[in-house]
Amino acid sequence: MRVVTAHGVSRFDTACLPLLPGANVPPGLAVTQTQTHGVTALIVVRLPAGWSRARTTPARQWMIVLTGTVEVATHDEVRRFGPGELVLAEDTDGTGHTTTAIDDVTLAVIRI
Repeated sequence: MRVVTAHGVSRFDTACLPLLPGANVPPGLAVTQTQTHGVTALIVVRLPAGWSRARTTPARQWMIVLTGTVEVATHDEVRRFGPGELVLAEDTDGTGHTTTAIDDVTLAVIRI
């Protein structure tokens, strides 16, 4: 899932990370992996339950929910994300989105 700016407002869009054949890992089981992506920063963020902010994202970044549930509201839609889910935030301009921690949340934020 990704949050993008379209016509000045943030909206959800589908994102996909294609998996390609990867290297063999001992004892020889084949794996799949994405292509290599450059990363400029890795930040771990803890949000207390009830924390909420309306904003644009400061940079293009992946947010991976490690614990808890986070709610993201765009111009016309609200979605909840839990542990293991990824969101690509790309709405660096426009009206932005609102992020709310439903309970205590830990996020891994990977700036790209």
